[in-house]
Amino acid sequence: MEWLALFVGGLVGWWIPGVSGRIFLSGPQGKRGIQPAMAVVGAGGFHLLVLSSLTLGEQIIGGLLLLFLLAAVALDLSCRLIPNRLNGMAALGFLLVRLLSGQEVLSPLGAGLFGGGILLAISLLSRGGVGGGDMKMAAAAGLALGWPKVATGVGLAVLSGGLWASFLLMTGKVDRKTPLPFAPHLAIGFYVSWLWGEILVRKYLSLYS
Repeated sequence: MEWLALFVGGLVGWWIPGVSGRIFLSGPQGKRGIQPAMAVVGAGGFHLLVLSSLTLGEQIIGGLLLLFLLAAVALDLSCRLIPNRLNGMAALGFLLVRLLSGQEVLSPLGAGLFGGGILLAISLLSRGGVGGGDMKMAAAAGLALGWPKVATGVGLAVLSGGLWASFLLMTGKVDRKTPLPFAPHLAIGFYVSWLWGEILVRKYLSLYS
């Protein structure tokens, strides 16, 4: 099963850039140069999902979340765009899975509003440092993550993005006005939080107990 997850994840990651461009942008917009990296990430993501102790219903949502995050990253890296159709379809898919599996949806809806709202606040404070697609991506992912995982995911994304931007600034590769794609950092934060968010929250709270 683990080898199958690696194989399937690798294939999915390889094809995501081209397929997502054709579906959501009406053309083959994905950059071929990112395919090997996406294949590695896809293989690793599905492998971790299979190894996790999550229930079957949670693993299904986790698989959908991973597909969504891979597509968002591929499109953001290729075109600096996270289409509304992608965010909308992901949000609808997460809600349908929760409804069909008998899970409650009010808390995930609140988590989605929190995810999008916190990025809106960051955008206002940074005067446009976060795009509308990033906000909608966070809102859609919140429907999968629920509370408090969405908060952990946003925190990890901000930390990852801040460290990466600081590294690029210190090495002179960008300046303060250079726009940087944020979807990869959101994807890292949300997927790590999906797998281990509750553990991270408990460890964080234990520091103050």
